[in-house]
Amino acid sequence: MDPETSEGLMDARRITGQTKIMLLMADPVSHVVGTEAITAHMRAAGHDFVCVPVHVGARDLATALQALSRFQNCLGSGVTIPHKIPV
Repeated sequence: MDPETSEGLMDARRITGQTKIMLLMADPVSHVVGTEAITAHMRAAGHDFVCVPVHVGARDLATALQALSRFQNCLGSGVTIPHKIPV
């Protein structure tokens, strides 16, 4: 996928109040690379969508997961290292 030509890649100017979001929780987030591909795939399928990496420490994971149910424009979340085992 060429980031210069792909229509599916995230464009910050296209994120609105109607955009659905997905959070990818990790600790740290510097290794997270899948959010652009997920966003590109969903946008290519015609969805107003963005996937965002969020830095959530182990101590705050349960609270963060519980809070997700209150975000009306959040479709869900994914987790990665080190949260895969606890979740």
